[in-house]
Amino acid sequence: MTEIVVDDGMGPRLHAFVVGVGAYPYCDDPADDGAAGRVLGELGSVTSPPPSAAAVAEWLLHAPRGIDDPPVGTVEVLISSIAEVSLHLGHGARQSVARAVFDEFKAAFRRWRRRCDSHRDNIALFYFCGHGWELDGQLLLLEDLGRDPDALLENCVELSEIRMIMQHCRARTQLYFVDACRQMPPDFAQLTSATRTLMDHPRQVRLPLPPLDAPVYFSTARRFEAQARQGAVTPFTAAVLRTLDGLGAHPSGANGWTIATDRFGPHLRDVIIWDNPDTNRLSCLTVEGEQSGVSVLRTLAGPPLVPFRLTCEPAHALPAAEVSIRSFPHNAGSPMTVNDGRGEVEAGVYHVELGFPDGVGFRKASAFAEVLPPNRTFHTEVEQA
Repeated sequence: MTEIVVDDGMGPRLHAFVVGVGAYPYCDDPADDGAAGRVLGELGSVTSPPPSAAAVAEWLLHAPRGIDDPPVGTVEVLISSIAEVSLHLGHGARQSVARAVFDEFKAAFRRWRRRCDSHRDNIALFYFCGHGWELDGQLLLLEDLGRDPDALLENCVELSEIRMIMQHCRARTQLYFVDACRQMPPDFAQLTSATRTLMDHPRQVRLPLPPLDAPVYFSTARRFEAQARQGAVTPFTAAVLRTLDGLGAHPSGANGWTIATDRFGPHLRDVIIWDNPDTNRLSCLTVEGEQSGVSVLRTLAGPPLVPFRLTCEPAHALPAAEVSIRSFPHNAGSPMTVNDGRGEVEAGVYHVELGFPDGVGFRKASAFAEVLPPNRTFHTEVEQA
């Protein structure tokens, strides 16, 4: 087991369950030469889920929380990798993690659910990165997938079962991040198999259930592959962390800057497209699940840093420009010099100026712009001198 206890005090907490599966030994060398072997052989071990899951777990362990935010209580972590994985706990300490096989997953899920069920104002966060199939619903494939090719799905987990169980959990704010493919193997129609259950479901439920704010963020749409980077954090996971870090924030009066569920999805989509401009916008993010109300996930002490780009018309004037950016209205601080058309500033209002040396043939140009998360493009019209 790998349950990292961060703050086990009284009151609401954020409890997380983080899973990354990169090692699939029974897919690398299938024992079956029939339909099951062909299905498994289309997969194989991958290198991006372990660093992706480790990045999410370490962000949860180290990211500052606002004074009114529920602190992180526990983080359950399962990571299967060809190489050994350990997490940085701070002060030079590291924590090895258990592998993402079905029995470990089932035990970790039950601990996580019990923790989340301890308080109505808890936040339950679930993250999975690895191979996935989309059949009647999303299947999450664990390391021991294919150990018994005659029971192919017994070491898969149905996301729908996790969500159904968690509907009866007291924590009414739940987040699900699924970074996995959503395709169906063509040979799967020849197979008959079933998943194992994670726990018994209650026979009698007190209805109606309280409203549930439980969005599900998929890294891709149905019938599409998830994007990965060899040996590195996936584009989706990197965007999730940047959105949680501040690019999902909006001003909220006396409370400063707030990251909440009502704007998280649109901001996450914008961050993905901003970071990966060549991505297929129709398949880069799908948001499902039940969303009722607005749940605050995190508050920031001050304005977040926002990435920006500079463009101008005509475009060939920009390389010749001397660009400076000052905060407005007080022109606070020194002007920021931008050489490559990209940068990062705190959210706020700025005066952007493009100056040109004598003989270049363009007049000085300037503009005012408000910079809010998740990103901003400054565009100016430049006149011929």
